[in-house]
Amino acid sequence: MGGEWKPLPDDTTNVKAVYSGNNAVDDWYVRGMRIRFQRPGTYQVVIRQMIPEIESLSDEIQVHPLFKMAILSYVRGMLKMIDDDQSADGQALLAQFKEESLKAFNLLERIRNRGI
Repeated sequence: MGGEWKPLPDDTTNVKAVYSGNNAVDDWYVRGMRIRFQRPGTYQVVIRQMIPEIESLSDEIQVHPLFKMAILSYVRGMLKMIDDDQSADGQALLAQFKEESLKAFNLLERIRNRGI
């Protein structure tokens, strides 16, 4: 059934690929934050990681592309609400922000936990 489960870094969001030398390997399994290989050996695991925490206001913010439309809806909605705090368009855009954010989060969670 393969080797022992090896821990992945805590900030891992997805295992993109695994290589043995220059060859892609497909007999590996992910469960939560651990990975297991079918055969013993040395592997290069290519992962996607969470962005580093923001330490100051001058730090550039890295955002997953799935969240970009949600953020745009939020900014548009807030600008409309600043102009008119009863704006139906602003309220609709803020509701759209919540919906798009939740969809993006759920998709990323499914990708991250697909091996469970």
